[in-house]
Amino acid sequence: MRNSKIPSGYLLALLATLIWSGNFIVARDLNATYSPVSISFFRWFIATVVILPFALPHLKRDFNMLIAQWRLILVLSFTGVTVFNTLIYLAAHTTSAFNLSLIAITAPIYVVFFNWLFYKETITRNQTIGFIVLLIGLLTLLTRGNPEKILELEFNKGDLWMAGAASIFAFYSSLLRKKNPAVGNLSFVAATFILGVLMLMPFFLWI
Repeated sequence: MRNSKIPSGYLLALLATLIWSGNFIVARDLNATYSPVSISFFRWFIATVVILPFALPHLKRDFNMLIAQWRLILVLSFTGVTVFNTLIYLAAHTTSAFNLSLIAITAPIYVVFFNWLFYKETITRNQTIGFIVLLIGLLTLLTRGNPEKILELEFNKGDLWMAGAASIFAFYSSLLRKKNPAVGNLSFVAATFILGVLMLMPFFLWI
């Protein structure tokens, strides 16, 4: 049963990546009109309004379990909702959608680091090979296949903000493993959306 879910897991991960890439394009297109905090706030507020009617029964069912892990849920909401996408939209002010997507794919490297830090996991041979392939592909794209251009690479403020966003997402992904598996996905997502929006609201009102 578990093995039968693996292919669908890969497909869902690929679909999530495709949708996520669209986020970079939207971020770049809207950065001249709206502030990063405004884009992030409206994105998560709309998502919360849409998901809440479906999630409400699940939230009621899992409420006590969510309360039992309130510190973890709060940190996950802050990193995964409040901070992560806001940094992406902030980065979009000074870098291209292409650069955003390139830097985003470095997140797995940070994930492995946090897994080692939190769970003492060792880096496997396959992971090492994957990192090497990732770095080679990334450098090939950045230099357009000309190794001599490596020394000419320059990173602006937006690239650094995006690197920060990638590390925040990796931190969130690693910490996610601590969530009680009995808590339903829909109730967890709704809880983090609500808390994330509430933590974004003071910054939105201030700006």
